[in-house]
Amino acid sequence: MANENSLDLWSKLANDLNNIILSSGEIQINNNYIWQTYLHKMTNEDWKGLLAAMCELYRTHPKYIDLNAERSLKQTIETVLRWEYHHNRCLDTKKHKKTAWRMMMTLREVWNRVNDIDIPNSDKSKVKTNFNTLFEIDTDLRSE
Repeated sequence: MANENSLDLWSKLANDLNNIILSSGEIQINNNYIWQTYLHKMTNEDWKGLLAAMCELYRTHPKYIDLNAERSLKQTIETVLRWEYHHNRCLDTKKHKKTAWRMMMTLREVWNRVNDIDIPNSDKSKVKTNFNTLFEIDTDLRSE
Protein backbone atom coordinates (compact mmCIF):
# COMPACT_ATOMS: atom_id res chain seq x y z
CA MET A 1 0.00 0.00 0.00
CA ALA A 2 1.29 3.45 -0.91
CA ASN A 3 1.95 5.75 1.99
CA GLU A 4 3.86 8.91 2.82
CA ASN A 5 7.10 6.95 3.14
CA SER A 6 6.61 5.55 -0.37
CA LEU A 7 6.16 9.04 -1.79
CA ASP A 8 9.23 10.28 0.10
CA LEU A 9 11.27 7.36 -1.24
CA TRP A 10 9.99 8.00 -4.78
CA SER A 11 10.90 11.70 -4.50
CA LYS A 12 14.37 11.04 -3.08
CA LEU A 13 15.09 8.35 -5.64
CA ALA A 14 13.98 10.49 -8.60
CA ASN A 15 15.92 13.49 -7.35
CA ASP A 16 19.09 11.44 -6.80
CA LEU A 17 18.83 9.92 -10.27
CA ASN A 18 18.22 13.34 -11.82
CA ASN A 19 21.19 14.83 -9.95
CA ILE A 20 23.47 12.06 -11.21
CA ILE A 21 22.32 12.66 -14.77
CA LEU A 22 22.78 16.42 -14.42
CA SER A 23 26.28 16.04 -12.99
CA SER A 24 27.59 13.30 -15.29
CA GLY A 25 25.38 13.55 -18.37
CA GLU A 26 23.87 10.09 -17.96
CA ILE A 27 23.27 7.25 -15.57
CA GLN A 28 24.16 3.66 -16.35
CA ILE A 29 22.99 0.40 -14.85
CA ASN A 30 26.24 -0.17 -12.95
CA ASN A 31 25.97 3.07 -10.95
CA ASN A 32 27.42 2.09 -7.57
CA TYR A 33 25.69 4.87 -5.61
CA ILE A 34 22.21 3.83 -6.77
CA TRP A 35 22.85 0.14 -6.12
CA GLN A 36 24.33 0.71 -2.66
CA THR A 37 21.85 3.40 -1.57
CA TYR A 38 18.66 1.93 -3.00
CA LEU A 39 18.60 -1.32 -4.93
CA HIS A 40 20.60 -3.47 -2.50
CA LYS A 41 18.54 -2.17 0.43
CA MET A 42 14.97 -1.97 -0.85
CA THR A 43 12.73 -4.66 0.56
CA ASN A 44 9.70 -6.15 -1.11
CA GLU A 45 7.57 -3.87 1.09
CA ASP A 46 9.47 -0.81 -0.17
CA TRP A 47 8.82 -1.91 -3.74
CA LYS A 48 5.16 -2.64 -3.02
CA GLY A 49 4.73 0.88 -1.66
CA LEU A 50 6.32 2.42 -4.76
CA LEU A 51 4.30 0.21 -7.07
CA ALA A 52 1.08 1.03 -5.21
CA ALA A 53 1.83 4.75 -5.54
CA MET A 54 2.41 4.34 -9.26
CA CYS A 55 -0.81 2.31 -9.62
CA GLU A 56 -2.75 5.03 -7.80
CA LEU A 57 -1.27 7.65 -10.12
CA TYR A 58 -2.19 5.48 -13.10
CA ARG A 59 -5.73 5.11 -11.80
CA THR A 60 -6.24 8.82 -11.11
CA HIS A 61 -4.05 10.44 -13.79
CA PRO A 62 -3.33 7.90 -16.55
CA LYS A 63 -1.87 10.56 -18.86
CA TYR A 64 1.42 10.36 -16.94
CA ILE A 65 1.88 6.62 -17.55
CA ASP A 66 2.99 5.84 -21.08
CA LEU A 67 3.05 2.36 -22.60
CA ASN A 68 6.65 1.70 -21.52
CA ALA A 69 5.87 2.71 -17.93
CA GLU A 70 2.78 0.52 -17.96
CA ARG A 71 4.80 -2.49 -19.16
CA SER A 72 7.51 -1.91 -16.58
CA LEU A 73 4.93 -1.52 -13.81
CA LYS A 74 3.11 -4.71 -14.82
CA GLN A 75 6.33 -6.74 -15.06
CA THR A 76 7.59 -5.50 -11.70
CA ILE A 77 4.31 -6.17 -9.92
CA GLU A 78 4.20 -9.70 -11.36
CA THR A 79 7.81 -10.32 -10.33
CA VAL A 80 7.36 -9.08 -6.76
CA LEU A 81 4.12 -10.99 -6.25
CA ARG A 82 5.62 -14.19 -7.63
CA TRP A 83 8.97 -14.09 -5.82
CA GLU A 84 8.34 -12.18 -2.57
CA TYR A 85 7.97 -15.41 -0.59
CA HIS A 86 11.38 -16.65 -1.72
CA HIS A 87 13.42 -13.59 -0.78
CA ASN A 88 12.70 -10.42 1.24
CA ARG A 89 14.49 -8.36 -1.44
CA CYS A 90 13.44 -10.35 -4.51
CA LEU A 91 14.33 -7.56 -6.97
CA ASP A 92 17.90 -7.57 -5.62
CA THR A 93 18.50 -11.10 -6.83
CA LYS A 94 20.55 -11.78 -9.96
CA LYS A 95 17.51 -12.96 -11.88
CA HIS A 96 15.54 -9.74 -11.31
CA LYS A 97 18.11 -6.92 -11.24
CA LYS A 98 17.21 -5.73 -14.75
CA THR A 99 13.56 -5.52 -13.75
CA ALA A 100 14.51 -3.48 -10.68
CA TRP A 101 16.70 -1.11 -12.70
CA ARG A 102 14.05 -0.64 -15.39
CA MET A 103 11.39 0.09 -12.77
CA MET A 104 13.65 2.53 -10.97
CA MET A 105 14.27 4.44 -14.19
CA THR A 106 10.54 4.31 -14.95
CA LEU A 107 9.80 5.80 -11.54
CA ARG A 108 12.22 8.64 -12.35
CA GLU A 109 10.68 9.26 -15.75
CA VAL A 110 7.13 9.30 -14.42
CA TRP A 111 8.15 11.55 -11.50
CA ASN A 112 9.69 13.95 -14.00
CA ARG A 113 6.60 13.88 -16.22
CA VAL A 114 4.31 14.65 -13.28
CA ASN A 115 6.56 17.49 -12.09
CA ASP A 116 7.24 18.83 -15.62
CA ILE A 117 10.98 18.17 -15.33
CA ASP A 118 12.92 17.57 -18.54
CA ILE A 119 16.13 15.67 -17.75
CA PRO A 120 16.59 12.90 -20.32
CA ASN A 121 19.09 10.15 -19.64
CA SER A 122 21.43 10.09 -22.61
CA ASP A 123 22.13 6.38 -22.35
CA LYS A 124 24.61 5.42 -25.08
CA SER A 125 23.08 1.95 -25.23
CA LYS A 126 20.00 3.43 -26.90
CA VAL A 127 21.35 3.64 -30.42
CA LYS A 128 18.96 4.40 -33.26
CA THR A 129 18.51 1.57 -35.70
CA ASN A 130 18.93 2.03 -39.44
CA PHE A 131 15.14 2.01 -39.76
CA ASN A 132 14.80 4.83 -37.25
CA THR A 133 17.60 6.79 -38.89
CA LEU A 134 16.19 6.36 -42.41
CA PHE A 135 12.74 7.49 -41.37
CA GLU A 136 13.91 9.94 -38.67
CA ILE A 137 11.77 8.31 -36.00
CA ASP A 138 12.13 9.68 -32.49
CA THR A 139 12.45 6.62 -30.24
CA ASP A 140 11.55 8.64 -27.13
CA LEU A 141 8.00 9.63 -28.04
CA ARG A 142 5.72 10.30 -25.11
CA SER A 143 1.98 9.94 -25.03
CA GLU A 144 -0.01 12.93 -24.06
